Amino acid sequence: MALPTNDDHFITGELYEVNNAQEFSWAMAQLDDYEGINVESGEVPLYRKAIVDVYQDAVADKAWIYWYNQSVEGMPVLETGDVFRYMQDKNKP
Repeated sequence: MALPTNDDHFITGELYEVNNAQEFSWAMAQLDDYEGINVESGEVPLYRKAIVDVYQDAVADKAWIYWYNQSVEGMPVLETGDVFRYMQDKNKP
């Protein structure tokens, strides 16, 4: 889960590109459904999406991100911004 901030923090993650531009709308609709964007009347979406700056090898680009849209009270803050490293460290014997 990630929340936007005005601080100078980065998230380490994976970036995907839709190979067939004609399928972009379909692919995003599938992701929106999976991420809980589409909800029933009166429900709060689990995530909200926005376009953000992303960096690969110091080259800037734009990409969609799904920001968490619920309370994160009591959840750990990942100072590294790297959930994969966090899970590896957490699961070490």
